[in-house]
Amino acid sequence: LANDLSTSFKDAGEFIDNYFRLYPEVKQYMESVTEYLKEYGRVPIIHGLTRHFKNYNSANNMLKKNLERAAINTPIQGIAAHIMKLAMIAVSDALKSAGLKSRLILQVHDELLLEAPEDELETVKSLVKERMENVVELSVPLVVDVGFAKNWGGAH
Repeated sequence: LANDLSTSFKDAGEFIDNYFRLYPEVKQYMESVTEYLKEYGRVPIIHGLTRHFKNYNSANNMLKKNLERAAINTPIQGIAAHIMKLAMIAVSDALKSAGLKSRLILQVHDELLLEAPEDELETVKSLVKERMENVVELSVPLVVDVGFAKNWGGAH
């Protein structure tokens, strides 16, 4: 962090300490994931899925710290990936059910790329937004932006 912020290690440490004072739940989450990893050698994701860290208990200290960081990120990234997969299925099924010519082409991180005839654009936009925003029930809204372009490069 000190290098990224071009500051001293002391200032970076104070920044981290202040962050955890403001957001104690984040520190609790990180500690609970790390403790679970130490005890079971794996981390739960969602719906019974887990990620195993086979080398954790035999790893050197630097490798252990890297594996702990990966373990902390795993549930968050795993849930996001799972939601995206559910969204892909929901969108694809909805396109087929509606008898549309449009089709899902590609998924990149948190985006879906579809191919759609111009006369289906408005229908597809509302269908994709509705299916993606409601594919799972969360305590926070899942907001989806839908756009279109003649090609993928133009979509950004």
